[in-house]
Amino acid sequence: IAGGCGGVFNVIVGYPFDTVKVRLQTSSEYRGFADCVKTMIRTEGLRGFYRGINAPLLGVVPMWAISFWVTLPRRSAFS
Repeated sequence: IAGGCGGVFNVIVGYPFDTVKVRLQTSSEYRGFADCVKTMIRTEGLRGFYRGINAPLLGVVPMWAISFWVTLPRRSAFS
């Protein structure tokens, strides 16, 4: 459960930055990071930063949960 929650928070915090990065890479209409953020907020609101987040959330929860489940018990063996 902890791994799944960690993965969700990781996606929720990092996804908006990735969205801006992709828009800057694929479009020449923005003058930079701040211009992209301002334009997105003005035209799409905060929802624009999280458009398409469902797929990463569905994939990251089981990935991080399994990662924690496999890794944490074995870490204590090396401590």
